[in-house]
Amino acid sequence: MLMAEEETELAKDLSERLYSGSYECSVCFLPIHLRAKLWACDACYGIMHLECVRAWARAHAEEMEKQSHALRGPTESEEFPCPICRARALTSTVAEFRCFCGKVSEPAAVSHLIPGSCGQTCEKARKDSLCPHPCTLACHPGPCSHCRLTRIVTCFCGKESRSVGCSSGIHNFECKNICEKVLDCGKHQCTVVCHEGACSICTEISEVHCYCGRTKLQLRCGDDEPFSCGRPCAKMLDCGKHTCNLKCHEGPCQPCLRTPERQVFCPCRKSRLKHSERSQRTSCLDPIPSCGLKCEAPLPCGHPCAIECHDSPACPPCNMPIKTKCACGSQSFEMYCFCTYLPSDRWKAAADELGVSTVKMSCSYPPKCNRPCKTPLSCGKHNCREVCCMIKEHICCKICTKRLSCGTHNCGRLCHRGTCPPCSTVSYERLYCRCRRSWVEPPVPCGTPPPQCNHTCIVPRPCGHPANHSCHSDDQCPDCVVLVEKRCDSHGSVLPYFVPCHRKSVSCGRVCEKALRCCGTVCKKLCHAGECKHNCTGKYPALGK
Repeated sequence: MLMAEEETELAKDLSERLYSGSYECSVCFLPIHLRAKLWACDACYGIMHLECVRAWARAHAEEMEKQSHALRGPTESEEFPCPICRARALTSTVAEFRCFCGKVSEPAAVSHLIPGSCGQTCEKARKDSLCPHPCTLACHPGPCSHCRLTRIVTCFCGKESRSVGCSSGIHNFECKNICEKVLDCGKHQCTVVCHEGACSICTEISEVHCYCGRTKLQLRCGDDEPFSCGRPCAKMLDCGKHTCNLKCHEGPCQPCLRTPERQVFCPCRKSRLKHSERSQRTSCLDPIPSCGLKCEAPLPCGHPCAIECHDSPACPPCNMPIKTKCACGSQSFEMYCFCTYLPSDRWKAAADELGVSTVKMSCSYPPKCNRPCKTPLSCGKHNCREVCCMIKEHICCKICTKRLSCGTHNCGRLCHRGTCPPCSTVSYERLYCRCRRSWVEPPVPCGTPPPQCNHTCIVPRPCGHPANHSCHSDDQCPDCVVLVEKRCDSHGSVLPYFVPCHRKSVSCGRVCEKALRCCGTVCKKLCHAGECKHNCTGKYPALGK
C-alpha cells in the first residue's frame, strides 16, 4: 500500500499563512485575503497580488522601452523580473488569474480552500526530471512534494536493474559484474568492473604491416589500420618481370605498361609505334624502339632532356652550363645545371656519366665565396665574421655577462643594445630586517633593500651601553653618544665635563710636560694620546755632571 504524499515544509507554511490571512504581498505589503487574485513565482514560490505584479511588469516594460529608445530603437519586452527573487517570468503569466496548478482560470473563493487553490489534484510535473509521476496533492502553493513511488534503474553496464525511490536522484548504480562494453576499437570489450562514464580506450597492442608488407609496427588497437611506409612498393607486376616503382600504396598495383599490347608509343611518347615495330617485341623486356627525336622530357631543373629519345627509365643529368651567384650575392660562379638539384655527393658520378670536367663544380650549392661579412650585429658592438654570409637578420648570439643592478646576478641575455634590464630573479621567502621584526612579503625582487624598521637595534654595543638607535642594515652601528666621565690622555686627570662614549682620545688642553726619554726635556705639546715624539738633536745629560 502506497503512503500518502505530504506537503513540503515551504508548501505547508505557505498554505497555513494564506489560510489564516497572515501572508502579506511582497509588493504592497498588505495581507492577502480569501477573494484576492494572486500570482505565484515559479522560482521562489513567492505569492503576490495579481494587480501589484501587473503594475510591476508595466513599470519594468516602460523602463526597458526608455532604455531601448536611447540605444537602438523600440523593443517589446516579453519578460519581467520577479519582485522578490528577480527570476525572469513571462508577461503572459499576469494576463489572467489562474490557480496554483494552472488548470482553472479565475478559481472561485471557497472558505475551506486555500486562497488561489482550485481544490483539484495538482498533477504538475515534479522538479526531478527522472520522475514520470505527477503530483497527487490538492492544488497548493509552493513546491510539489517528493514522489513516494518507485522506478526501475539499470546499472552502468546495463546487466542488472533494481527498484529505487522515484525522487531519490539515483540515475544508475554499479553492479559487481564486468562491464564488457565494446571499446573504441570495435573489437575488444571492457574488462573493468561496472563503472560510471565512458570506458577507457583500448590498450591492446597489435602488429600492423604496411601496404607493401615490408614494414611492420606495433600499434595500439584502434590505430592499427594499414599504412604507407613511403618506400617503393616493389611488388611484382602482372607481367611477372618488373616490379612496381610507386611508393607503398593501397590497393593493387597498376599493370605493366611495357608489354607489347600496352606500349603503343615510343619512349618519349611523341610518335606512335608502327605495327612492324610493335610486332618485333614479344616481351616487356624487349627494348622500345626510339623515334629519333629529342626526348625533351622535363628534368628536375626545368630544362628539357637534350638527348635522343631513349628507353632508359630516367633521363641523364642536365649538363647545361649556368651562371649563379654565391650565397652572399657578391660573386658569380659557372656550374652545371645538375648541381642545382643533385646532392653534392652525386656530382662526381653525374660528371663522369656526362663526360664533363669537374672544374666548373663548386663544393656546394649555392657556391660560397671567400669574402668575410662585416655587417654589424644586432647588439651594435660586434660584427659578423661569417664567410659568404647569407643571413638576413644579423643577430648577435654572444651572451651578455654584465653585472645587473642588483649586484648579484649577471645579465645572461643575448648581447644587446643599451642598458641591461632589471634582474628578474624573485625570492618567494620573506625579506627580514636585522632584528627580524619587520619584513617584506614575497615575491621579493632581487636587489630589494631590507625594510625600514622602527624598532630599536638589537646588536649589543662593545661599551655596554644600551642601543638608542633604530634597527639598521649596515654592519656597523652608529657611534655611542652616551655622555660619560673620561680622563685625559696625557695626565690621566678626570675632565670637568662629560664627553660622548665613542671618543677614544680626550685632551684636557694643557701642556703635556712628560719627560722625554731621548734628551730629558719635557714634552711641550698639548695633552695628547700615545707616546711623546719630537725632533730631538741633543743628548741626555750625564748623571752627576
